[in-house]
Amino acid sequence: EEAVRGLRVPTRMIGLLFFLLERLSIRQDDAGSHGISLPVDEFDCSRTLAHMVLFSYDDAIVKAAGEDAYVRWMDDQVMGVQSRADGLRLLGLVGRALGRLHLTPNAKKTRILSLSEARRHYHLDLNHILDQAESVVRSNLPFGAKRRRVRKLTQQVWAKGRQYEKIGEFGKVLKRLYRLAGVAGARFLRRRALRDALSNPEIAERVCDYMRTSGSVLEYINFVERLVGSDEQVYASVNLAAVESLLRLEPAGYETRRLRTLATRLLRGQLNIPGLDECRAVAPLLIPLFCVLVIADHYQHCRP
Repeated sequence: EEAVRGLRVPTRMIGLLFFLLERLSIRQDDAGSHGISLPVDEFDCSRTLAHMVLFSYDDAIVKAAGEDAYVRWMDDQVMGVQSRADGLRLLGLVGRALGRLHLTPNAKKTRILSLSEARRHYHLDLNHILDQAESVVRSNLPFGAKRRRVRKLTQQVWAKGRQYEKIGEFGKVLKRLYRLAGVAGARFLRRRALRDALSNPEIAERVCDYMRTSGSVLEYINFVERLVGSDEQVYASVNLAAVESLLRLEPAGYETRRLRTLATRLLRGQLNIPGLDECRAVAPLLIPLFCVLVIADHYQHCRP
């Protein structure tokens, strides 16, 4: 509130704003307002308000580093300096400027990098190739030619980038790679997909999409069963995303029976997995869907 009151905004409007924020905030009945955090709303007002709060901070950093040497996107920011010593001095200013707003910088995500180190940390060369693949996906090329071109580019990224897997922001590269490899139907990531979903739960949904689009229905059912049944899979959100993804399949015959069995086991609580209650809520949607598919398939083959 102190930060916003420093802006050129009518006082009554600010009062109304914080009145609404207080009413929208989720509070326990027996607890008072702790005066921190913003409620998340469907119009993304919280992010916009947080962005406005940092305007005075922007002025302080621009004054020290120069307007051409500072870029901020919400809470992510990059600053250019002439030396490591200048970088350390600027980080000191960052801490003081944020402190005036009752904020602290995230030390774990802060880096002082040379240009060559930044190139590898953010994998600019790999992301450039992935940008080319994105352009191909949006192009007007025939479907077959598009998939072949994207497959070639993703394989190029993997051949060049796998040696840098433990460096910098490679996780974001891997997330993009899974999506584009799925678009191309490339299978070169399938061997490691389960390991990536278990070790990087933030990309598990992307891995599931890749496995579903790059293989057969039966292969994907086997993958989901291995994923949710793994002792290392402890995230309810991952299991829910995997089960929900089964609704996108078009099974037939044996595949339908496998899915029906899985849905039945979920409904009966026979699978001791994190997020079981959420997955059980999805299971009833699986059974009628696959029954309809079986009936339609039977009709098609018996039609005179």
